[in-house]
Amino acid sequence: MGMRTLAALAMVVAFLLIVGYLSQNFAMGAVSSWTNYRNPFLSSVVKVERTSGGGEPLAKHVIIVLLDGLSQSALLYHMQNNETVRSFVSKTALYLDGKTVLPSFSYPTRGTILSGAPPEVHEVSSNFFSRKIEVDNLFKIAKERGYVTASVGDSGIHKVFGHLLDESYPMDRGGSQAAVALQEALELVERRTARGERLFLWIGLTDVDTMGHKAGPFTEEYNATLVNVIALLSTFVEALQERGVLKDTLLVVLNDHGFKKGAHHGGPEEEVTAFYMMIISPLAKPGTYRPSFDQKDVAPTISMIMGWPLPANSLGKPITEGLSLPAERGSKYALMASEQAARTLRALADGAGLDLAVVNGARSYEEIVGNLPSREIAWRTFLSLAILAVVAAIALFSLYLSAQLEGNLGRALLLSLGLALIYEVSFWSFYSFLGRPFSLSDVYSFSGFLGQVRASVLFGALAMGLAAGVRELTPYRRGVVATASLVLTALAFVTLLSLVQPAFFNATYGPTITMPFPNWNYAFLYFLSLIREAFLTLLGLPLALGAAAALSLLSRFIVK
Repeated sequence: MGMRTLAALAMVVAFLLIVGYLSQNFAMGAVSSWTNYRNPFLSSVVKVERTSGGGEPLAKHVIIVLLDGLSQSALLYHMQNNETVRSFVSKTALYLDGKTVLPSFSYPTRGTILSGAPPEVHEVSSNFFSRKIEVDNLFKIAKERGYVTASVGDSGIHKVFGHLLDESYPMDRGGSQAAVALQEALELVERRTARGERLFLWIGLTDVDTMGHKAGPFTEEYNATLVNVIALLSTFVEALQERGVLKDTLLVVLNDHGFKKGAHHGGPEEEVTAFYMMIISPLAKPGTYRPSFDQKDVAPTISMIMGWPLPANSLGKPITEGLSLPAERGSKYALMASEQAARTLRALADGAGLDLAVVNGARSYEEIVGNLPSREIAWRTFLSLAILAVVAAIALFSLYLSAQLEGNLGRALLLSLGLALIYEVSFWSFYSFLGRPFSLSDVYSFSGFLGQVRASVLFGALAMGLAAGVRELTPYRRGVVATASLVLTALAFVTLLSLVQPAFFNATYGPTITMPFPNWNYAFLYFLSLIREAFLTLLGLPLALGAAAALSLLSRFIVK
């Protein structure tokens, strides 16, 4: 049985390596489908026409200031405890109770703020987006209406909307970026307004975000940077007022996301997704307002004030609280927003081949995206269960080989499960020590995250291999083949466990990111499970077998 056993064990090794290779491909394929996401119905969506109607502009210029990474909780804290922040905010119409889109990264939020569409519609699903945005947006509308379109300080706007900008000055982070950006913006405003031109300007201030990633939220460094940026912004607003520009300007100040305690963002945590907006304008009544809104509502609100058509793919609604508007303006734009959303929803439904009897805003959108993944769920479920069944069969086959070598099924099962448990405890302990990312908000560097998983897998595999080899240093040793068989059986059990969550995810959403977007934490666990399985079999397997074999061979010289 010796050669047959070795051949059988070699088959188990080959199978586990194949599973690891496929897991890696599926994991990286999911990431690629996210970073290179394409709206499958974009061709239908971009054909949507804007609703007619509008009105006279209630401001001559539009300036949007993005306070990158300045969380709502930090703003509220400093409003109570810092006079500089309190004084600035008191001059604005402050809108709280807002929500970001998901994933809560910088580029997707910018795409939604300016288009009124969610990321799965406008395609900007990550900070790796490198194409021109194709859906309608405020930069495009402003440009068509003769406004000078410009961006200062924001590399994200430059990359996503650069083809629509007359002037763009992206700036590197650090080095007092906010001060430099606001000075550059002020000079641009002076230069353009002196020529009698109308301006649509985006200003991105990144100092707070940089410090948030570096030191974490609510640290001394983060708080000091926040207060400094608000002070600089207050000076900028005063300069606009002194130059007579502010009275003709709609100034919108907002954030893109907050921070999780671990100094990152991207996930659905409440502290990350809390969104606010401040409006400074002769139309705005200073005070705090709490309508329920999200980032899709910014573009319709700006369009309403400016008398512009709404972006063609907007699913948002205009905010009227806290604004002194002409009679009927608010109700008119509410109807326009409803009709604009209905047109986009019909385009999505037509593109997806769905028949909707009634198109009714958010409910219809949920109905559309809810129907998409269910079409192939039966087939995906069957395939996922089949994969689990095959892996389970290999695990049982490996256990059978171990039982033959051990001479006892119960002992083989107990020892292999014990080794699997040692791996799991070692992996998760080391993974927790390294930061335990379990959400998109826990990951700042993709390569760094992969390094954490790889190191944890190797630590767990080494612990498993050493634990398997320890018996070989005692009189109860069974030899290198029997030890290797136990290790392979344990690896097969861990592989089966690692593929359970991906199987359910695949059955529900499919193996790649498409419309509708998944629960992002669930998607993160999908990737984590697959990539740790890939590292386990492609890297951990040889390490575990090598450690066990080394102790087994060493026993020949130690144990009599």
